[in-house]
Amino acid sequence: MYRVCMCDRYHKTLLSLLLALISLTILANGATDCSLDTKEYVKKVNELNYPEMYGDYPELKTIQSQTVSSLQGRPCLDKETKNYVDIIVKIINTYNELYSLSESNIPENHESAITKAELIKPDIESLEIYKESREKYYPLLIKISLRKFYKNEAEYFENRVKNERNTNNKIKFSLNEARAYKNIGDPKYAEISYRAEAEKAAYDYDINLIKEAIQNSNDFLNYADSNVKGFFTSIELFGKGFKLEESIIYANKLSIHHEEDQLKNLGDELTGKIQIIKKEAAASIIKYILIISVIYLIVSLYFSGSITRWKKEIDNVDLGNDLLEGLTLE
Repeated sequence: MYRVCMCDRYHKTLLSLLLALISLTILANGATDCSLDTKEYVKKVNELNYPEMYGDYPELKTIQSQTVSSLQGRPCLDKETKNYVDIIVKIINTYNELYSLSESNIPENHESAITKAELIKPDIESLEIYKESREKYYPLLIKISLRKFYKNEAEYFENRVKNERNTNNKIKFSLNEARAYKNIGDPKYAEISYRAEAEKAAYDYDINLIKEAIQNSNDFLNYADSNVKGFFTSIELFGKGFKLEESIIYANKLSIHHEEDQLKNLGDELTGKIQIIKKEAAASIIKYILIISVIYLIVSLYFSGSITRWKKEIDNVDLGNDLLEGLTLE
């Protein structure tokens, strides 16, 4: 009995030692992995080194610095911390991209910057889920930076509208200005957007008129090239060309008004070709009129000569009759 008890006690002790050894191994491995994770994340956040961007948006530098300090003081990271740090890294990297775009003087880059900025909103909402990031005001600091960014972009596009003469570009700039104001909740976006849409409707109407005039002119030129220029065809071409020239000249005025240089140049080219067709048609008409006039003159002279001869013959006959009558009387 005593031997059995001693044996059980021995087995229990051995089992306890074995479990303790396994636990220590797991903890040691866990501590090692955790330590690697912490170093990796500290390195990841430290690599967010964007001094120019931080100069304009110090709120983001505050987030980066505080995140590094917070991570360095921890022996390991839990899943929640890793998740929100990943979001911060993503937001700051995205912000640096849109900042670089916004420093350009190319309007398309500023438009792309606004698009990238709008993609940050879901990430801010995800960041707000985590208690630690909320307590450190990270979402609020990012929103402050975004508000500043959108305000700058709205002012950029407002200035571009003032200095732009091309109507289509002005409309695009106005819509981007309205878009930027809308993202910060500024009510003026509604008025700007309404004005831009009204101008777009008028612009689209004029562009359709211009394109219609160009299409009609091309059809006219094709018709002129594929037809023999007879008398009646020349009259038709001259009449149509006269109307089309007025149409394309009006279209060119619209192109000049909207600063559509490409359409204006095309209109000028078509106007020149139409004028050539008109001149050729007019010359053809004059040629046929001269030919007809000459023919008419020849025919008239012929018939006039015939009538004169006929009258002379009649006069001669009458004279002969008079002589015969005189002789008879004698």
